[in-house]
Amino acid sequence: MLVRGDIMKKKGTLILVNLIAIFIILIYLIGITYAYYKANVAVYSGKVTTTVESAFLNVDYYGDNNIKSDNLLPGWSSYIRFHVINRSYSKSTGTSVKINIKLTNFINEIGTDIKWSLSCSVGGFSTSVGCASGHSFSETSLPLTPTSTTKNVITDVQLPYSSGSSTSGYYYTLYFRYANNGNQNSQLGKKLKGIVEVTSSNLTDTSH
Repeated sequence: MLVRGDIMKKKGTLILVNLIAIFIILIYLIGITYAYYKANVAVYSGKVTTTVESAFLNVDYYGDNNIKSDNLLPGWSSYIRFHVINRSYSKSTGTSVKINIKLTNFINEIGTDIKWSLSCSVGGFSTSVGCASGHSFSETSLPLTPTSTTKNVITDVQLPYSSGSSTSGYYYTLYFRYANNGNQNSQLGKKLKGIVEVTSSNLTDTSH
């Protein structure tokens, strides 16, 4: 037969077990919530350089050449950096090419709270020497784009021929920012993605 002290001890043990169980469940839920908000957010790493070469252009991507984020929060920002060099020529004469920068497989389910801008400089990413007109633009809103498409960044702009050092050409930074505009609960879990591609559009002579 249980005496009063045994009953109180048993109740105390049961309460302690229940508290531990509740604590474990809370830790689990907090972990899931954190993982949900942090999952699949790609940011510029600055550790990897990928070079894409053709008869016309060299393109160096400094870090990832894509944005792929499924669970962004307001206040998020990121950028893609790449260096484009015109290596084409016609016979023995260097030739300007027209280049296109675009985002392929582009999806923006968040809408106009996603802002973007493009900067361009000569000699490096941090120099104050600007590129020719048409190679950059100030921050503006991206439209709601729920289905995959190709979004032009700049189209048919002249890129001068580069016969000099590896630091010649144009250095681009494509910025993205998720503006904080009050209650944005309806945007929870929405997707932003796209892959930067650079192409040339006006060369026919590829002989070297």
